[in-house]
Amino acid sequence: MAINIKESQLGKKYQFVTEGGEAKIYNYSDKYLLKVFNENRDLHLKEKKVDLWLSDNFISGVVSPVDKVYIDNNFRSYILENIKDSEAISMFSKKKHVQLLKISNKDLVGLILDASIKLENIHKSGKVVGDISDNNILVKLVNNLYTSYYIDADSFGIGNFPPDAYTEMYTDPNAIDRSGNAKLSKETDMYAFAILAFKILTRIHPFNGTYEKDKNMNTIDRMKNKISVLGNHGVKIPKIVPCWNWISPDLLNNFYEIFEKDKRCYITTLLKDLYNNMLYCDIHKNFYYSKYNKCPLCDKSAKVNAMPTIVKTNTLDSKIKLYTILSNDNIEYIFDFTKYVDKDMNVIHLNSKNIWKYKKGCNVEFTSDGSHVFEVYNDKIIVYETKSKNQLSIIKRAYKSNYVAKNNAIYYIDEGMYLSKLELTKYGIAKSRMFSIYANMLIEVDKTGKFFTAVLYPKNMIIVTDNFNLNLGYDGKITEYAIKYDKVSKNWLFIYETSKGEHRTIIISNGKVIFDSKIYKYSAYPLSNICFANNTIFSPSHKKIVGINWNANIVKNFDIDIVTEDSILEFENGGFNIVTDNKIYRYGA
Repeated sequence: MAINIKESQLGKKYQFVTEGGEAKIYNYSDKYLLKVFNENRDLHLKEKKVDLWLSDNFISGVVSPVDKVYIDNNFRSYILENIKDSEAISMFSKKKHVQLLKISNKDLVGLILDASIKLENIHKSGKVVGDISDNNILVKLVNNLYTSYYIDADSFGIGNFPPDAYTEMYTDPNAIDRSGNAKLSKETDMYAFAILAFKILTRIHPFNGTYEKDKNMNTIDRMKNKISVLGNHGVKIPKIVPCWNWISPDLLNNFYEIFEKDKRCYITTLLKDLYNNMLYCDIHKNFYYSKYNKCPLCDKSAKVNAMPTIVKTNTLDSKIKLYTILSNDNIEYIFDFTKYVDKDMNVIHLNSKNIWKYKKGCNVEFTSDGSHVFEVYNDKIIVYETKSKNQLSIIKRAYKSNYVAKNNAIYYIDEGMYLSKLELTKYGIAKSRMFSIYANMLIEVDKTGKFFTAVLYPKNMIIVTDNFNLNLGYDGKITEYAIKYDKVSKNWLFIYETSKGEHRTIIISNGKVIFDSKIYKYSAYPLSNICFANNTIFSPSHKKIVGINWNANIVKNFDIDIVTEDSILEFENGGFNIVTDNKIYRYGA
């Protein structure tokens, strides 16, 4: 229902806030503002647009009319939401503002991504913004994320009414005729948004800088002639403009095609890719596109990891031999490099030859010397002396939670949701709690006792090791994983597969992610059969071992007929130990 107020109340009851080219803004209440059009505007057109907004569905991220307002019985105004503690997006292209608020380039990508998604939603509703510029979008920090709000909804194209405002520095020059009239559309919104996005991410309008061939050519003429800072035109960039090599090449190329090749498209997908794949550089104290093999701001030779180069090798030569180190007719199945089950369903410890009867519904884990056995059930762990069969302890554990047995200890999650360690020492059983968790946990422990855990929360995981903590974002459900420690490089490898079948490879050095990519696909089943040595990832495949040098993005295949996707690999003394269903092989010296 429309509201009627008196002209005399403006500035008194309703306090003046600011003024634009076509209207004044007043405080209406704690939550709302009053937009009052100047009398020289087409008030009939504005009223029609406000009516359409009021009869339409709400669009998230658009500050649209809440109610119509008459002033002295004539339409001249409407009520809109007051986005408190907000500021124009133009502030985010200013160096001092970004530095003072400690706004990272990842924050800026997140902001532009949010605005890009909202632009697509505006278009899906059948509307056109028209006047996209750095003064017509507000930004507010919401739950530690910069959130965008499109304003001046009364100038949008809605229904049969086209947009009635534009800013020439952001408007597609192809849309403006000789009389200065602009035919605005979704495509012109795409162009304007690309200019805005580029300016926020780089702190320069794509048609600014100095065009050395014609220093008098202004920005508008540069736009008409498609002479941007991204083309090979000899445009001189001010020194105060930071390098933009941290942006993904695909997004930069898309910007170039929009500015110079008349391409009109949304950039949401490329922004998502950039936002979800950013690493922090300790040298520059900012983020860069993680699919580069190194920080492109530190090293201009950095390249984006594409599909790896495959290096061919000889199948076998006289210096590399394949021979069997465990094989007998009584082996039913080999679990790993420590134990196997025989035809009589006895679990045999390889080193000590001690025997434990296999029981359905539990896993059997030996200590490294075979003197003790852990029977691991869904809800408990029972500790025995192997030879005497004496039961020493029963420990409750979180139902079906992950665990790792290594050396003389077993790491598990207890009923109180603590990562705990039970260790067999010469003095007896020692139990200790390491730290508490509140979610599912992935666990791995190296032979040396170094541990790696990933505590999984929705869209975020906390990695805890013996010497660092790290937060990582992730999407989807993790269905398989491999965690390996390389004693040579002292790096951790973390690979996981999602329910969508994607593999993500993460390498962590001294608590910092140095590689994060989804370009590699592994055939190992399960993923834990992979090994990591000399900073190289080795994965079993059909009749070969695939070695991935992630730093050089090179793949080397070792053709070995006995290897299958479910073979277990261990790199040791310059060669491979390989477990198949019923044999253990050595490939190498």
